Amino acid sequence: MKKTQIVHNPSSGDGSHTREEVVAQVENNGFKAAYVSTKDDASWQKFHFGEMENIFVAGGDGTVTKIMEKLLSEIPDQKVLLHVLPHGTANNIAKTLQTTTIIEQHSIKDDKKTKNFDCGVIEGGPTKFFFESLGIGVFPELITLMKQLNTSDNPSKKLKRSLDELIGILQNFEAIETSIEVDGLTLEGSFILIELMNIKYLGPNLHLAPNADPGDGYFELVLITEEKRAEFLHYLKALSNGSKSKNNIETFAKTIRVQALKMKCINKKLHIDDTVVDNCSNDTLEIKIRQNCLQFSKIPFE
Repeated sequence: MKKTQIVHNPSSGDGSHTREEVVAQVENNGFKAAYVSTKDDASWQKFHFGEMENIFVAGGDGTVTKIMEKLLSEIPDQKVLLHVLPHGTANNIAKTLQTTTIIEQHSIKDDKKTKNFDCGVIEGGPTKFFFESLGIGVFPELITLMKQLNTSDNPSKKLKRSLDELIGILQNFEAIETSIEVDGLTLEGSFILIELMNIKYLGPNLHLAPNADPGDGYFELVLITEEKRAEFLHYLKALSNGSKSKNNIETFAKTIRVQALKMKCINKKLHIDDTVVDNCSNDTLEIKIRQNCLQFSKIPFE
């Protein structure tokens, strides 16, 4: 039997998924798995993956990226198949991968049901990797605010609250003057959002990079300028009201497919996945893509 590990964040999402339920869900389908909770500080600090072949991650995006980073740090050359059980709030990684919580559909035999996953490598930053997105502008402000609020609402209410807070931030956000070097070109302007995206969704399930594929060797660079503030606001307000915006993404965002990027970010607030750096101390960040860092089970929703 292949060595299998469950990594569980019992407080993610609405916190209604217990250890017993997650373990039973996995083991009732033929996996004999060890268990560790990311909220058990003593156990988590001692925990190492060793020679695992399958890892079930029960939690949200933050839990998934924590495991991805730990794997690349501890066993970078070992092929491990990750199975995501999306129990978080946004579950943007799971939505991009179209992952299900139905364990019976998680196959370790059919290569067609696995998905290679690239990662971003950061030179000159406070951390080495990112997996979802990296950027400056309104989203670092939103992440900071939502962590301060620490609401106990259920996932759907948290997403609605996050969307409404983003609207408030955007209405008063001072655009950032900066320059970006990509594919031999220098882009300069006044931006309210610059996001280098490896997955399709950002924050409260905003589908800002519909063409992003985390296994194709490219990022999607999403740019929204000061001139497009009103169109972006209209789009967000329509989402918040549950109606369909007349503005599609192309009306307010420019998207460029890239493999590497240089961005001036000194003294700017930066987010790397869900971590915020209040004042980027480096004049320029250099980001490149590393292909096929990890492998996920990819099973579509029914």
